[in-house]
Amino acid sequence: MENKVIPVKYTVINNTELTGEEKIAYKEALKAISSSFAPHSGFRVGAAAILSDGTIINGSNQESDVYPSGMCAERVLLFNKFSNFPDKDIRIIAVTAENEDGPIKNEVFPCGMCTQTLVDAEKRQEKPFRILMAGSEKSIIIDSAKRLMPFQFTLK
Repeated sequence: MENKVIPVKYTVINNTELTGEEKIAYKEALKAISSSFAPHSGFRVGAAAILSDGTIINGSNQESDVYPSGMCAERVLLFNKFSNFPDKDIRIIAVTAENEDGPIKNEVFPCGMCTQTLVDAEKRQEKPFRILMAGSEKSIIIDSAKRLMPFQFTLK
């Protein structure tokens, strides 16, 4: 038997130190929360992406009365991107959230289904993109979705 370790490279940053593009993506993710529909969980999530030509798109979580059926903000964003902007690459995605008390203090991480879908998006565009997972005070930034999921599912 051989035990192995997979290190995960990431950056922790105060939101006051975000770069210009990171600040824009974060602010757009905050705006996207306004279209969230989360009457059951009360956890409203916004996601935003900046594409290769500077286009900004967003998504928010959408719950259903047959909760937990619904869709996370990250997948809403990605399906929007591939449906409406298939020829543009993603440069950065930001995700953040709030609850009934306001913005979430800690960083917001994608669920497992969203993580796999982020990996799939990198495969489709044949290049990685940065992901900013933001809380109200600090963020974690990674340079590829593969860092979130070192063992990705693949049909091939």
